[in-house]
Amino acid sequence: MRRGRISVYKAVFLDLDNTIFSFDEMYKKTSHEALNQVIGIQELGLAFPSFYETFRSIADELYFEYEKGKRTMDSYRDERWIRTFKHFKIPIEQDKMKELNEYIVSNYLDHVEPFTGAREFLQRLQERYRVGLITNGPVEMQLAKLGKMNMMSYFEKDLVIISEEIGVSKPDPRIFQQALARAGMTAEEAVHMGDSMKHDIVGANGIGMASALIHTEKTDLANQVPTYHFRDFFDAAEVFFNKVENV
Repeated sequence: MRRGRISVYKAVFLDLDNTIFSFDEMYKKTSHEALNQVIGIQELGLAFPSFYETFRSIADELYFEYEKGKRTMDSYRDERWIRTFKHFKIPIEQDKMKELNEYIVSNYLDHVEPFTGAREFLQRLQERYRVGLITNGPVEMQLAKLGKMNMMSYFEKDLVIISEEIGVSKPDPRIFQQALARAGMTAEEAVHMGDSMKHDIVGANGIGMASALIHTEKTDLANQVPTYHFRDFFDAAEVFFNKVENV
């Protein structure tokens, strides 16, 4: 789905997690390593796929509470393990939980790799547009991911908008308004690209920005339609760099 004229935009903002790199793969691989190193999950008779499915579901729910300011990051990190092990009726000691969290924090960057085509897309993007980032998460962690991928140079420093710094998370309109204010632009002059209908598309649409959905087929929110819908960065490049309009 592609609507509207790309040439009218002066700035492109992107999400980070699951847009520029696969957060899902990073989270899964690091969690698996942590459980093997610290707990010995196989020795407990647990299959990682079923354990991880439960763990991720609980973690996502708790992270939503963190985003809403109802839980601290430390509380989020501890409670995800407590609830998951409780679900499987396995006790976990406080020191083991601390080791699991420390392992993940120390090693998650090992699995941060950009999606195929992401680097080339950003390189070309900054030649034509002002490029920014609008991402939910802790400042230190989000900047570390960009640093690991050597991608900081693709974004204007003042246009790197991180929820912890701003005090609100996507889809709250204030984080998008902050991005536009820093760029000195109107909503009609910018487009925001991300993988989440709930956070990226709803947020951008809500303040009148163009929106671009990427890396997902999920468009299941009523009355919410992305301006553009891309399979991947190669698909996006055809529109942003080949001057394809009104298609």
